[in-house]
Amino acid sequence: MLEVLLKTDEAIELIDQSDTVKRLKQIKEEISTDVEVQKLIKSFKKEKIKYEKDLIITDSLIESKEKLYNHPLISEYRKLYSNISLAISFFNSQIQKLLNYKKKDCNNRLEDSWK
Repeated sequence: MLEVLLKTDEAIELIDQSDTVKRLKQIKEEISTDVEVQKLIKSFKKEKIKYEKDLIITDSLIESKEKLYNHPLISEYRKLYSNISLAISFFNSQIQKLLNYKKKDCNNRLEDSWK
């Protein structure tokens, strides 16, 4: 099992060193220093707070969200983040399938011994 954990660490390091993660980190830094994006974030947060208080979707909420999400930096970040999330979900589902198969196999053998 130790070998598996070491390989997992290697996989995590590969992901961290990937062009996608490097670009995500770069975009995150750009977002934090981009005045226009910060204004869009502030505007959206303000509208979101209003929504959470009143539970009314307003045109200004929709507009502020659209402006924020359509900004090139935010759009690229969301796309890259989504791609990584999908890859991780796929990886997790493959592990889960393996464990479910092994679990079923193990449980069947155990149940057979009770007969």
